[in-house]
Amino acid sequence: MIMFPGSPLRLVVVLLCVLLLRPALAAGPWLHARSDHFEVFSSAGKGVTEELISSLEDIQYVFRNLYVQQPKYPVKLLVIYCGSDKDLKPFQKLYLGKPVEMEGFYVGPVDYPALVMQDGWTGDSTRRVIFHEMGHVLMDSLIPESPLWFNEGFAQVFETLELDKKGFLLGQPHADLVQILRSQTMMPLRDLISAQHSSRFYNEGAKRDLFYAQSWAFVHMCNFSNDRSLREKLFNYVVNERTQSDKVACLEKAFGCSIDVLDGLLADFIRTGSFTMPQGKFPAERGTKYEFLPCSPVELEAARLSVIQRVHGESTHTNAALSAFLRLSDTDNGMLCSMASLHSRNLNEKELAQTLGDRAIALGADHPKILINKITDETSQMPHTVTYRMPEDVAAHLRELIDKAMVLYPSNVDLLCQLAYVEAFSPKLRVEKLRFLESVVKKLSDRDEILLYLCYIRWRHGDAATAKAILASIPEERLRRHSIANELDEYLSAGKPWKKFL
Repeated sequence: MIMFPGSPLRLVVVLLCVLLLRPALAAGPWLHARSDHFEVFSSAGKGVTEELISSLEDIQYVFRNLYVQQPKYPVKLLVIYCGSDKDLKPFQKLYLGKPVEMEGFYVGPVDYPALVMQDGWTGDSTRRVIFHEMGHVLMDSLIPESPLWFNEGFAQVFETLELDKKGFLLGQPHADLVQILRSQTMMPLRDLISAQHSSRFYNEGAKRDLFYAQSWAFVHMCNFSNDRSLREKLFNYVVNERTQSDKVACLEKAFGCSIDVLDGLLADFIRTGSFTMPQGKFPAERGTKYEFLPCSPVELEAARLSVIQRVHGESTHTNAALSAFLRLSDTDNGMLCSMASLHSRNLNEKELAQTLGDRAIALGADHPKILINKITDETSQMPHTVTYRMPEDVAAHLRELIDKAMVLYPSNVDLLCQLAYVEAFSPKLRVEKLRFLESVVKKLSDRDEILLYLCYIRWRHGDAATAKAILASIPEERLRRHSIANELDEYLSAGKPWKKFL
């Protein structure tokens, strides 16, 4: 049992810096390393790079051990680790013509995240920055687009992770944050959970400090207090709140009490609360697997320009990045081809995105969004009408892609729509997939298209009554968005069996 300490610790402020396009990275001994979850470009030397990768994989292990064995959205993280000020300089923001000092930053989107850091691994400050940013990366892989307060609070909890060769300890309190909370009047939770990047709570000096402190405290209480049910309630809220307009009602439903009661519970926890920090040992047989590869200038430049373009977005950055991506099509790096494909698609360069995506799949890349985009690109060229008959070889090809993507990202609504479409129009229905879709569709908020395909499947297989019931469950104003809906409505209303169209 541990009580909050009273003495302050040095607060580590994580500066998320905007990148500026500068001359190419300074010549130096850049290394390229790869592990199960990371693609690393480093100029910090082989020994430091090995230690960095081992620790990053340890962080992954802790997260999976404590929260989830398989993230809902597993993708590799690109890491650029600079061994000197000179190597970091091209990434630094300029303010009044001078570089802004920084230790590192994480940049999304969740499809192809990146972490840029300066060497200093042995320093407490740098380690905390890395752990904080990894908290963002890992939570995004579990719950993409989670609420601002939750994402920041979780990252600060992860910031105090302690690692050694034998195991880990998570949950050390931020005494300086506790001091802020004990010396200031806390904001109501209804304000905390409604905060956005544009909110005054997130941008104004002391209010921002309180926002971070209270976000950390609420996440810490729910994860480590003696009431073990709070963590499950917290995650239930975070998973469901995005689809709810009334955040307060959603919070109260998840926790089973009023928000005023939660305000009091948090205040009591900060004042006198006790908690238990999770700790564990690494398996004796566990070892970090990684390899060093030749550092290709083409791959390094593509990785660098991808990060720079994401933050600045100006035409010069965009053109430079796309030029670098084009050269990746001749490489054997599936991870970077995946990154460049997704980035190109976001820049509305669909043809380049498809070329790089096909290259990534040919290289065995297992990025779920690459597979989903490939499937969607192909089915978008196919008819969506009750008279369509999908050829057997096309159905087999699409099912192979879908089944692989389902292993990686089974909760993706776009993927579930593609699964429903293929099962609806394939020559032979996979009954187990129908049962799966019917079980998960009830839990989805965006489910109209899937329901229409389920309606078609039921009609096609002679169950007109169930088909009519499914069609009737979709509000009429939303039915008009889908061309197949009118056909189904017409034929079901007229009592025409599907066999009529054979």
